[in-house]
Amino acid sequence: MSGVKRVLLGLAIVAVVAAGVLAAIEMRRIDAPEAPASAAVPPPPPPPPAAEPPSDPREAPATAPRFDLVRVEPDGATLVAGSTDPGDVVEVLLDSSAAARVTADGSGAFVATFDLPKGGGLIRLDLRATGELGERLSREPVFVTAPQEDRPDAAPPIVAQAGPEGVALLQAPEKPKDGPVTLDILSYSPEGAVTMQGRASPDSRVRIYAGATVIAETTASPDGDWTAQGAEGLAPGDYTLRVDELGPQGSVLSRIETPFQRAAPSEDAPRDDRIVVQPGDSLWKLSEQVYGRGLRYTVIYDSNRARIRDPDLIYPGQILELPTAASSP
Repeated sequence: MSGVKRVLLGLAIVAVVAAGVLAAIEMRRIDAPEAPASAAVPPPPPPPPAAEPPSDPREAPATAPRFDLVRVEPDGATLVAGSTDPGDVVEVLLDSSAAARVTADGSGAFVATFDLPKGGGLIRLDLRATGELGERLSREPVFVTAPQEDRPDAAPPIVAQAGPEGVALLQAPEKPKDGPVTLDILSYSPEGAVTMQGRASPDSRVRIYAGATVIAETTASPDGDWTAQGAEGLAPGDYTLRVDELGPQGSVLSRIETPFQRAAPSEDAPRDDRIVVQPGDSLWKLSEQVYGRGLRYTVIYDSNRARIRDPDLIYPGQILELPTAASSP
């Protein structure tokens, strides 16, 4: 089970953190000595000839398949559209098992439809493309909360995608009219900053506090989605995270509060054996999603006794170690 999946567990999905490496490039200018006034300046060399495209398509760089659109209905009916190299056979993988197989057209576009299994929990979607350039896997997985049994009136499942810049919410239940602001995803950026996503009234201001300190302020989109990154310098520790939706005159229209534990910078780097706790998570729920059985919550608790004072109390933003399924009892 990949680190990305573990970070996204418990959606409002766990938001993992798929980290990229930042390269700093130092530019130095070196002054060339002036040529003597009488020296002849040679003409510049002709530009090198343009490289000819490879005649063998197998010599061309391979394109990793990618998701362009993912839509999931409340009953689990799913549509996936994406792109890859022309003529590739594309499989949509559900937790490593193929759920659909289609062939990309001459432009590389493809569309697949299938039904998600019901029963709740979290499902990971990946793409596998096979063609003249060999087999390739998608680089940015998508995570979906599986539809519940016998809930035809349920809201559409939450869909999120993990990428180098963090977690993007692709689909979420509509915020009820005049309903409170929501906090859907908590994660850490590659630099260790706390990142948050949720929903509010369209174009409204959203202000986020850690305790009594404002750590971020942003504006919701015309669709009501908001994203914010916490200010630098928030010390590790336990806080009450408060999200206020503000009216035009600065009055609070709605508010949500949740316990929050800011992880130490040494802990917030993504790893295959870690998760970021999300609002609504419990050890039982995480155990169901990771190991398939809630009773295995003791496995997570035993591995995190230094972080968890009470197994009934874990906090959004907290980073927990996860033993692999093979090593868990």
